[in-house]
Parts: sequence; C-alpha cells; structure tokens
Amino acid sequence: YVEILRDSVAADVSVTEEQLVEYYDINKDRYQQDEQRQARHILILFDGDEAGSEAVANEMITRVRSGESFESLAAQYSKDGATAANGGDLGALTRAQLPEALGDAVFSMDEGETQGPVKGDFGFHIVRLDTILESGPLPYEQVRISLLTEMQVEEAEGLFLALERKLSDALFDAAD
Repeated sequence: YVEILRDSVAADVSVTEEQLVEYYDINKDRYQQDEQRQARHILILFDGDEAGSEAVANEMITRVRSGESFESLAAQYSKDGATAANGGDLGALTRAQLPEALGDAVFSMDEGETQGPVKGDFGFHIVRLDTILESGPLPYEQVRISLLTEMQVEEAEGLFLALERKLSDALFDAAD
C-alpha cells in the first residue's frame, strides 16, 4: 500500500517573503483593527473623601500643566498599581476597553493633550493622550506569522490533494 502524510507534504512547503507581502496586500482587509489610543493616567482614589481627592487631582493637573513630568507624578501619586510604575501608561486601547468617563475623555482628546480631573467609578483621573493609532489594516509585521502559517497550510493542502489525485489516477490506469 501507499501512504501519503499531510505533515510530510507540508514539510516541503516554502513561502517567500515576496509571496507573503503579495498575500497580505490581497487580504489585508481581513486584518482590520479599531482605532486605538495610547494614553497615560494618574488615578487619585476617593478613599472616602471625594472633595479631598478632587483637590489632589486638581493639584496634579496644575503641576503637569506647569511642566512637571507626567510620568514622575504618576509613579509617585497614582493609586493604579498596574500602571503607576510605568508612568501611568495604559497602553494602546480601543474605546470599548476604557470605562465610560475615562474613555470619553481619551477619545475626545488630541495627541499631547492633558485633561482632568475626570471623575470615574473609583476616583479622579488626570489623563494625557500620547498617540492615536488609526483604524485600518494591522501592519504587515504584526500579522506576518499568521499569514505564513495560513499560506503554508493552503499550499500543503493543494499539494496533498494534487498528489492524492495523481496517485488515484495512476491506480485507476493500472492494468494490474
């Protein structure tokens, strides 16, 4: 008997960088991203004293606007344990990933703009928008590995079916 293994056929598949780029250009509408915004924040928790928290938040916005480093103030005063050590960096987020008031503020700002205090569920935020990442296709570099895998699977499947067909035809044509 004859055995054809898909994995063995797939091992012979190679895809060039040129083929990947062409495949990306044809299929980039499949790799869309929503607009994202990269922002930083300083979170001042209510801690049972909303008026006092708002006063501290107002002091923070004044200090930022007078030229103090946002990152230093975030590291020193922000009560967001996940972002304070990174200068308040929230990372690149879509509108759906941000709470209502904070999201409204971030998605209404221009790059480099600072706003606050923005009242949230747990406290006041001082927010600075660093970067706007427009919606559209993901960059080639981000999807390259996915494209490569997809192309290799498609190519291997095509080779496997062709080999299977060739073997089937040879068996059918055999006299014995």
